Amino acid sequence: MRKFIMVILMILIVTASTACDSKITEVPSSLAASSTTPQNVASTTANSKNTQKSETSKGTQHVWVKVGKSVSFQNVIYTVNAIKKSKGKLFSAKNGNVYYTIDMTIKNNSKEEMAVSSILLFALYDSKGKIFNISVGGLVEMEEDQLEQLDGSIAVKGEMRGGLAYEIPEKAKGLKLDVKTLLGNDKVTFNLDE
Repeated sequence: MRKFIMVILMILIVTASTACDSKITEVPSSLAASSTTPQNVASTTANSKNTQKSETSKGTQHVWVKVGKSVSFQNVIYTVNAIKKSKGKLFSAKNGNVYYTIDMTIKNNSKEEMAVSSILLFALYDSKGKIFNISVGGLVEMEEDQLEQLDGSIAVKGEMRGGLAYEIPEKAKGLKLDVKTLLGNDKVTFNLDE
């Protein structure tokens, strides 16, 4: 029941949230594919290229793409550990769409506890500027991988690992993830398609 209430609350917040214009700092990322799960994903070097795919019993492709790129932003280190595209197990993505899951680690190097909100701090969008909202089906898919949503607080010098889940068109290009501040208009951008 608690999860159901959280999902409903999340939908309401997503519906009410809006995007703000601000300065963007580009962070390129090199990709290497792997069929690992979030529990054993490790950082990769920019030159490693290893393409492996895993199949589920339904033949749905689930691929974790190691990214391993980090950026320090306002005394916090954000690392995109891996990315996964899938059609879904329990809930299928709409026809022509996939669930896009981002496995991320946040390390708080500031002198204050940090609040984390997957809806307020992060924005995923494509080359056409289409902004994607957190997906309930994607969150269920993420839970299947034992990856929790990035929400909560991080103590000083603490760390949090979790995920962001979106439903996007299968052919979406130029995907970028903005990491914003709760207060202010500053942000940093991860280029996820490089």
